[in-house]
Amino acid sequence: MRGLEATPGAALAFSRRSLIDQDGRPVAGHEFPALRDRPGAIAGPELGTSMLETCTNVVGELSTALFRRDALPVATMWEPDGRRIDSLTDVKIWLELLAQGPAFYTPRVLSRFRVHPGQNSMNPWMTARAERDWVRLIDSGIRQGFLPEQAQRRRAYARVLQHATARLASLVDGPDYGPALEALYLSTAALVELRPGAADDVADPAVEPLWVRAHRPELRGRLDQQLEVWTRLFPIALAAPALDRAEMRATVQAFRDVTSAVVAEKLVIAVPSASLEAAVPLIEEALAEGSDVDVELVPSDDPAGLLVHPWLAVAPRGARWHLDRCAGVWTFDVSASAARR
Repeated sequence: MRGLEATPGAALAFSRRSLIDQDGRPVAGHEFPALRDRPGAIAGPELGTSMLETCTNVVGELSTALFRRDALPVATMWEPDGRRIDSLTDVKIWLELLAQGPAFYTPRVLSRFRVHPGQNSMNPWMTARAERDWVRLIDSGIRQGFLPEQAQRRRAYARVLQHATARLASLVDGPDYGPALEALYLSTAALVELRPGAADDVADPAVEPLWVRAHRPELRGRLDQQLEVWTRLFPIALAAPALDRAEMRATVQAFRDVTSAVVAEKLVIAVPSASLEAAVPLIEEALAEGSDVDVELVPSDDPAGLLVHPWLAVAPRGARWHLDRCAGVWTFDVSASAARR
């Protein structure tokens, strides 16, 4: 209480804690490490970001911390994004408070938390939902101002993937693994969203929550591509289309899609040396049919060996001219591209 009152703007105070068993005896090796050597304030954004980036509740359980009652919006206390939190209700509250200001912390062990078989943390139905809760708390936390950098967001979602995979493996033989599977999907969708070229402004409050975005056609459509496509900004996207009008049109449209998705810096079409003159009018015709993109035409009888790693192949679905020497493949359907026009 003294620390809370002495810390301007703080709505939360907590301490180092330890675990005891159902009989009140200390659990060996379960005195949590100290966050700081001496008591004092921890900035809210710093602590909240650390918790989300590591998916770790360092503050503690609801009975191990002190917070100001009037600092919590009771109507939405358990709902970070329009959906009720199932398991990590304490973390939801800590983030709500840390978004408002600093927390007071002391390394003295001022509380003990009892562990026993009847707790929700021992219930598989709840533990799977905890993984899904972390995804939703990360997403809503970004909108609260935590995890301001893309690298922090990627690490946070990657940590959920790590934890949810282990949880899924332990639950897959029973009926309770569905929420862990959803956590894997949502985290994967979020990482696809955080592609090179994406802005850091996904914290805009107008953005829909991830549990909505991930099931909409826009984001699901990105999963139609190999996921390697979204992991870097490729210096070159290379296509080697057949000298066929429909395939050339579809290839140029795929280049427009690549440009729109901001996954490659330069667009190149490779054709056999003997076919260079025949390819020019086909490319010009395709370029004239839609928005303009800059395409370089190069002669090559071995397009798979033309570039050094990393490069992006742009190819019709099932085409193998790239021989998997590329770092990723952007696939398209010739008939679908024609239908769009």
